[in-house]
Amino acid sequence: CAGLTEIEFGEGVRHIGDHAFVGCDNLRKVVFPKSLVSVGFNTFLGCSIEGELRFGENMRTIGRGAFNDCNKITSLDTGNGVTEIEDIAFWGCDALIDVRLGNNLKKVADDAFDSCNSLKNIHIDSLEMWCGLGEYDTFLKYEKELYMNGERVTRLVIPETVRELGAYAFYNFTGIKSIVLHEGLKFSGEAVFGNCNSLESIVLAPNIEWEYLQFYRDLGSDEEPWALTVWYFGTEAEWEEEYSADQPYAEATAKVYFYSQTEPPMNEEGTAYDGNYWHYAPDGVTPVVWEKE
Repeated sequence: CAGLTEIEFGEGVRHIGDHAFVGCDNLRKVVFPKSLVSVGFNTFLGCSIEGELRFGENMRTIGRGAFNDCNKITSLDTGNGVTEIEDIAFWGCDALIDVRLGNNLKKVADDAFDSCNSLKNIHIDSLEMWCGLGEYDTFLKYEKELYMNGERVTRLVIPETVRELGAYAFYNFTGIKSIVLHEGLKFSGEAVFGNCNSLESIVLAPNIEWEYLQFYRDLGSDEEPWALTVWYFGTEAEWEEEYSADQPYAEATAKVYFYSQTEPPMNEEGTAYDGNYWHYAPDGVTPVVWEKE
């Protein structure tokens, strides 16, 4: 099939079998039907498929090595049907820049995107889906940006429906500048926000369970010290009891503010507030330091 340059599958095709197009080195364009459910083992190994790879809503499984070494694919849209991406499915797709993952994805194999050296942007519509994957080893080595419903994420709010974050869940997402963590959240592994090198602030609730180091940056020794602002949604006494001896961030000079919905007490001189306090701005989103006018 060395002369095959493009193929469009007819509706009704549900499965494309193992090794089906191995050796079709000049295959540049593939159009999948809406009926497609799975692509098998090494199905398009070494093909020259160019540009975007897109699947329909009935697609469920992208098989082991299905697009291994297809090094001209630049973007992938799994659609909302795919539930599993198997081992080395996109290994060596080193032109791949953008990946959109659908809401029903349940499993991505550890090395599904290994050697995708240009991988930059992860597009999702559901944080619940992303946080539910549990294993993120396949994405660790790539500095990347997170897009949610088409918008670049700089302020990350973990939904209250998410009760647990797995190891490395947001590792190397370099665009995240602020994080909001709700009460009762559990960190089940290390480095959940490791190498988030743009991180500036965290809104932190009480009763969050973690071990290990969760927030750190990977910068050169000549960089400025990391100044991190922690907006704690509790009192200073609660902070001292729960977090002061178990701080999950490293190499950071952290300034901690304590939440007060109403105007806090003054010092004895009446010239400033007695402590570091914050509240939300009228937009209900932006933390603001209580300052005496």
